[in-house]
Amino acid sequence: MTQKILLLFLSVMISLSASAQVGINTTMPDASAALDVTSTDKGLLIPRVALASAIGDPAEGLMVYQTTAPKGFYYFTGMGWTLIGSDNLGNHTATTNLNMASQDIIAVDSIGAAKAKIGPNTYPTTTGTNGQVLTTNGAGALSWGSASGGGGAQLLVRVFANTPQTFVAASSFVLPVIATCMGGINTNVGGAWNAATGIFTAPSAGLYMVSVHSINLAGTSTVPVPSIDVDNNQALPLLDITGGEGDFFGDVTTQLTQVHPNPYKHRAKIQALIYLNAGQTFSLRMHSHLSTASATPSQDGTTNMTIVKLN
Repeated sequence: MTQKILLLFLSVMISLSASAQVGINTTMPDASAALDVTSTDKGLLIPRVALASAIGDPAEGLMVYQTTAPKGFYYFTGMGWTLIGSDNLGNHTATTNLNMASQDIIAVDSIGAAKAKIGPNTYPTTTGTNGQVLTTNGAGALSWGSASGGGGAQLLVRVFANTPQTFVAASSFVLPVIATCMGGINTNVGGAWNAATGIFTAPSAGLYMVSVHSINLAGTSTVPVPSIDVDNNQALPLLDITGGEGDFFGDVTTQLTQVHPNPYKHRAKIQALIYLNAGQTFSLRMHSHLSTASATPSQDGTTNMTIVKLN
């Protein structure tokens, strides 16, 4: 009996060695496979190891399943062990350099400002405007700004009064009213001017030129006189404000006779160079040039404000 079993075993082994393929659970192994394992309810269990790197002198193409983190199927490339499997990069630590060659990184429109980082540096996620350059706050946060030196000036805001607003008569005991009538927008880069609140917010540190022209409403003779309230912190009484606290005050430039045509009869203006830090604000305020009557500005574009960042 033992001899019969031995002969049967030898016959099978000779048959297998003579075949081009070996089939398990199949009599017709695929011609492209050296080993064809067939099953409808079971899998292939390959050797499991704690660490693939513990295998001495592995052959190129050797494959194992590593049971310790990072778990998974590994194969040996001849240079090192490589984990098999998809990666959504949601929590990915690279072990080799990423070489993009001539390819692009695309479809990153959903990256938020706080997430666009390389090392400690944060980067803007908008495209900026023509002529802008990347500037830094000195702490690793980059933003779009104007180029310094010649040709670096950038028009940020050009707005005009387009809604009625009455400004109080001049008085040391009444605060000039914030101008919320300047809602006609020609230019407003980055929404720096908030027409609803009458407040400008500096997008970056630098020197700003602010020019305001105010003309009385047709049929009236009182002029709204503009002032720039840096940090929007004017408070009563105004008797102590002299302009030395960083605020700027306009004046009536023409108060001509009736023989002069509009808009030259009643006009006020202010031009100021203001250094602002990033995020610093100022409000535009107005009051009547008379202490006896209120004033309403024109709404045809002649009452306007321009803000240019110089550097």
